[in-house]
Amino acid sequence: ILGFGVGGEYPLSAAITSESTSLTARGRIMASVFSLQGIGNILGSLIVLISLLTGGSDEFTWRFALGFGAVPGILSFYFRWKMEETQGFSDAKSARSSQRKSILDSFSNRQLLLTLLGTATSWFLLDISFYGNSLFNGEIAGQMGLG
Repeated sequence: ILGFGVGGEYPLSAAITSESTSLTARGRIMASVFSLQGIGNILGSLIVLISLLTGGSDEFTWRFALGFGAVPGILSFYFRWKMEETQGFSDAKSARSSQRKSILDSFSNRQLLLTLLGTATSWFLLDISFYGNSLFNGEIAGQMGLG
């Protein structure tokens, strides 16, 4: 369930940020949105470290870290609930019926398909390296004599 929540929030936050930011600041703001993933990884590790250093048991620590990780999700759910739709979404919603045919036509465009394939492949490789390092950093640190 946690993975579905994070998997849904991550692209949604990027889409909302992109839609509601001016063209001149969009790249910088989008980079900050994606860079917060690394900061979240560091903060998650710090929560575990602080809990263990203050005498928390292993069972308490993982439960506390998982529960503490729900706080940003709960806060973002509240703010998403109160948020008004962006102008871009409202415009797209009104033009949805005419858009279906143009989306299907886009798949016959070779240049768009190559762009989509290149973007998806690079994102996939980024995810493998990012999550692979995150998942196995304990083993990597152990092999380096740091664990």
